[in-house]
Amino acid sequence: MAPRWIKTKEHLPSAFSPKYDDDDWLLLSGDLVVGRAMRLKDGPQEGRWSWSLTGTSEGPAGHHGLADNQGSAQEVLLAAWRRWQEWAGVKDRDQFTFVLEQIGDRWQWRVHGPKGETQYITGFGSKAEAEQWLAEAGRENWVRAYDSQNDKPMS
Repeated sequence: MAPRWIKTKEHLPSAFSPKYDDDDWLLLSGDLVVGRAMRLKDGPQEGRWSWSLTGTSEGPAGHHGLADNQGSAQEVLLAAWRRWQEWAGVKDRDQFTFVLEQIGDRWQWRVHGPKGETQYITGFGSKAEAEQWLAEAGRENWVRAYDSQNDKPMS
């Protein structure tokens, strides 16, 4: 399964401390947590985003850093994961990563493709509508259309 983003509080729900907020995200590959991106709440870097590749003690450099916003932190973390995968000789079964974004009162999917390209799937009126599209056949149909446009055999 391709890497995907999930809010930390949805992956690690807890009635106790620590309380995770909406600015705390995990990057999962299958069921494995491979990274985390979160907004810093205090200190000299308050408001910036910290990102870290987790569970990989060896491999190419660049396991953590800072970014100015959520999108940048997620992109650089995903790129670090892809570098590690290449170094380790492992691949995702599905090479697309879907990131849900709110733009004003609308929602969209930012899709990172296997060639490093970014595409957008727009027009969702609510978060629930966008998530339902992904959970149902939307993702599968989109990947199938992408593959046919790029002459890639479907598996």
